[in-house]
Amino acid sequence: MDIWLLLFFALFHGMTHTLASTARHAIVPATVPREELATAIAVDSALFNGSRFAGPALAGLTIPFAGVGGTFVANTIGCVVFLASLYLMDLAPPVREKSGRRSVFFDVGESLRYVRHHAGIGPLLLILTVVSVLFRPIQDMLPGFAGAVFKSDAVGLAWLTSAMGIGAMLSAVWIALRSRVSGLTMAVSAAFLGLNLVTLGLVATPVLWVAVIFALGSGFALNTMSTGGQALVQYAVDDSYRGRVMGLYTLIYRGTPAIGALGLGAVAEFVGLRWTFAVAAVVGLAIWLPTLPRRHAMRAGLEHEHI
Repeated sequence: MDIWLLLFFALFHGMTHTLASTARHAIVPATVPREELATAIAVDSALFNGSRFAGPALAGLTIPFAGVGGTFVANTIGCVVFLASLYLMDLAPPVREKSGRRSVFFDVGESLRYVRHHAGIGPLLLILTVVSVLFRPIQDMLPGFAGAVFKSDAVGLAWLTSAMGIGAMLSAVWIALRSRVSGLTMAVSAAFLGLNLVTLGLVATPVLWVAVIFALGSGFALNTMSTGGQALVQYAVDDSYRGRVMGLYTLIYRGTPAIGALGLGAVAEFVGLRWTFAVAAVVGLAIWLPTLPRRHAMRAGLEHEHI
């Protein structure tokens, strides 16, 4: 193993993970009744965020006995168990119209037109794009906040990271317990506002323990938007567009934060982390305000069976 081989595997993993995530999103509605979709997605989110704690903890216990290589082998065995379980699932295939000899570019363009003209999905994905570019990179820059802003070490970073993860888990549990799509559009809108406010609080305080509280709120708001947004899109999208639209959602959720992190990181080199994310929060507020007059139309488009 050298750095170039590692880079190749990382690139290959990123490409295949996108395909796997899109396929997983597309089959979720076939696994549960439609009215339980929000709960299923929230439980998936809770398991994902829980794994962020359980995975490193298990690795910490395994590495002293099996080494790093043995730990990767254990992870591979776990993936094989998951794949075996996946292939044992018996799901009815969706009914689709024959596409004929259409190109992939035609299909992509058709899905983009569908999203653009949808009263709820289009505005929601636009909001999620803004959040992914301006706010999700803060997770990648927590080491910078811990060291440069709060003058702390790995302990401070652990507190900030754990607080954000706990906030995300609390959000997932809350969405799962509410077990309905009705009202979720307003919850996502409120989370967008809250995300801007807690980000301003995070960059304004010089006290680490106060920042930990704001980090918890940031994790809660970010997860409410991502989990709630996915539940709303899954609920509202037409089955014939589901795979393509969820592919677009995956692109926004997984891809755009990297672009945002690169851009915000470059800006932070000149003005610092605090001013960078303070401006991002102000821009977010300026984008949130115009969505208020459209919130009822968005809710009607996303929660149509409950209006």
